[in-house]
Amino acid sequence: WAQDDLEEEPQDKEIQAEVIEVVKLYEPILAKAKKISISPDLVKIDATPPTFNSAADYQVPNRFLTLTFEPPKLRPLAVKRQKDAPLSKFWLKAGFGNYLSPYVDLSVSTTRSNNNIIGFNLKHHSAFPNNLEFQRFMTNVGRIFGKFYTGSSYVKLNLDYQHDRYHRYGFDMTDTLNLPVAADTRVVYQTIPLSVELGNAEETRALIDHKTKLDYHYLWTNEEVKENNVALTSGIYKNWDSGLSLGIDLYGDATFLSDSIRYGVDAIELFALNATPNLTLRKPFGQVRVGASLIVDQDEFIPFPFLYLEGNIIEKYLTLYGGWDKKIIKNNFRNLSTLNPFIGGLPQLDNSIKESRYIGFKGNVGANFMFDIKGGQFITDQQLLFLNPAFEPNRLLAVYDPQTTAVGGELNLGYQFSKKGQAQLKTTYYNYETSDTLQNQYAWHLPDLTLNLGIKYAVTPKLNVGADVILLNGRIARDPDNAGGRINLDNITDLNASIDYRVAEKLYLFAEAHNILNQKYQRYYLYPTYGINAHGGIILRF
Repeated sequence: WAQDDLEEEPQDKEIQAEVIEVVKLYEPILAKAKKISISPDLVKIDATPPTFNSAADYQVPNRFLTLTFEPPKLRPLAVKRQKDAPLSKFWLKAGFGNYLSPYVDLSVSTTRSNNNIIGFNLKHHSAFPNNLEFQRFMTNVGRIFGKFYTGSSYVKLNLDYQHDRYHRYGFDMTDTLNLPVAADTRVVYQTIPLSVELGNAEETRALIDHKTKLDYHYLWTNEEVKENNVALTSGIYKNWDSGLSLGIDLYGDATFLSDSIRYGVDAIELFALNATPNLTLRKPFGQVRVGASLIVDQDEFIPFPFLYLEGNIIEKYLTLYGGWDKKIIKNNFRNLSTLNPFIGGLPQLDNSIKESRYIGFKGNVGANFMFDIKGGQFITDQQLLFLNPAFEPNRLLAVYDPQTTAVGGELNLGYQFSKKGQAQLKTTYYNYETSDTLQNQYAWHLPDLTLNLGIKYAVTPKLNVGADVILLNGRIARDPDNAGGRINLDNITDLNASIDYRVAEKLYLFAEAHNILNQKYQRYYLYPTYGINAHGGIILRF
């Protein structure tokens, strides 16, 4: 029954009862349905073996595949930006010592505000001991300097004035009746040096490194000795990324020395030239450097091979090296008077030529300890020596041994105490044999053994201490009263100490003590040095 009767509705709106007959059950059918197979099918393999009777039986097609590979990019490490170390525009070190010895070192310059640097430096050091009138000395130095950058190159200029005053006090001080006037023993050296240096400040596109320096000085003394000297030092190298380098080192020196008597007549003229073209190959296993030393001594041409080898036995930790070369050493008057201010009059000048045959090894243990040990044979033509003449022993003479052979070596050690300080040791030992046994039976005044040990240490951020000891052993002087005699000079043990303390940010106090053992040693015969001496003062910088 589909619907009940509704009495409230009109008769014509009623739904009449009907009988519904189900003829057939309903089953929906999908027309032309096809089942989709999702099962994998194996690739059919042709099992027929190929025949290779002729080229026509088979063909191998070419498949050129283009592969693209993007390497992973290296992510830069995060580096903490550090401020540049502050440079002082003004530096002053001033003090006073027990031998009435004032000391002043003043320097004023520009800083990193721009690339160019210009400034000046003044130094004064003197001593006026009351009881050692003849050992008074004075040194004054003035310098104007500058360094200027032009693109990838730089220019460096220095103009100096140096004034040194000493006394030749190597005579009998006990004979008070015959003591000379101090002014008669005084020797004064005045020098005006000028230098200009050119070079590349950064790597060029052509990978060429170059540096050239021109030096000139004019020297004169109160004894009317005059010297003009010009020296040229240059190095030019072409580098390749393969580790190959081709270049030349050049050194030239010309000296003109005269006095008031021989000015312009029989004056001493000295010329030296050393050109060393060389080829260098640097690889991870080490380096090989070969070339030639083309030496000109006055009018004599001396070619000689140049060889240096270096091999890394343990990379970064142990390196074996060796070499064979010759170099020319200039002996102008300025160099001689620096080594020995008691030299007398107009000296004889000769260039020295040193041949070196050596082998050594160097490296480091850990991050704090380094070492370098070298030994070999070193032959010097015209070896410079100093001796006391019989006629005036307080004026030392410069003499030259035709050929001096030294067999020995040197040891260098260094240790870094974290960030607080460092220690360095350098010692050498050489056994000398001279060729002119009539005048130079021994290598006069040259020590067999030298040792220099220095230590610097920061006890606190404000307090720094330091010490060094210098040892010289085996020096022999010629007896001026007996030409064939020898005098064994006492060993030198020079112990020094220093300390500085930061009182304020810009102010330091310092103190230094020298020859603490109070040894009256003689660097040259008849010339004892001061005993214990000390000075102290302030350091101001900002």
